[in-house]
Amino acid sequence: MFKLKRVVVASSNVLSHHIQGGEGGGDAMDEEAFPRPQSIYASCKQAIESLGLNYARWFGVDFAAVRYGAVAGPWSGAGGGGPSNVFLTLIRHAMEGHEGVVPAAALEWVYSKDAAAATVLALEAPSLKHRVFNITMGTLTSPEDMIAAVKAVFPEARLRIGKSSDGSPALSNMTRHSSLKRAKEVLGFSPRFPMTAAVRDLAEYLGNERT
Repeated sequence: MFKLKRVVVASSNVLSHHIQGGEGGGDAMDEEAFPRPQSIYASCKQAIESLGLNYARWFGVDFAAVRYGAVAGPWSGAGGGGPSNVFLTLIRHAMEGHEGVVPAAALEWVYSKDAAAATVLALEAPSLKHRVFNITMGTLTSPEDMIAAVKAVFPEARLRIGKSSDGSPALSNMTRHSSLKRAKEVLGFSPRFPMTAAVRDLAEYLGNERT
């Protein structure tokens, strides 16, 4: 009816981190063999992936899911997730000479331009032998890493690591980063923006927005 070539949905790498269970050691006969999401958001992402995979299996709908890290950078729409707005505020404060608050958690990020490029690659790939892909910078960014990236662009920036006691947003700490092997092999995706490049590009974008 709609003559769609392929459906690509925006999933999230919360499904690699915000999970629990798995105590069954992979035995499919044990109720805890598979991880269970720890939040409603992660549960919705898991449901979307499962629906898409079953539409592909039973109805022949060509489907892929791209699991973004915390998205940093410019986008045309309104809003944005918690980490996205924390990053945006941090760079704006650095540009304006205000004190910037760095997330206390280690996070996996992806720059918005890389996220967009990966989505196009998933749409245009000739064939998909896999249907779910991690799309991140390929590293964990610690608070110290974030400070170093911002300082590389704004040497005089005044920065501090946020604390829950001062009302800073509480972001879940991540302890490992997602593999990009499948995204590289199947989609040809490699992130172009590590954290310092992301800070610099967003600063340029916001500077141009003012003029």
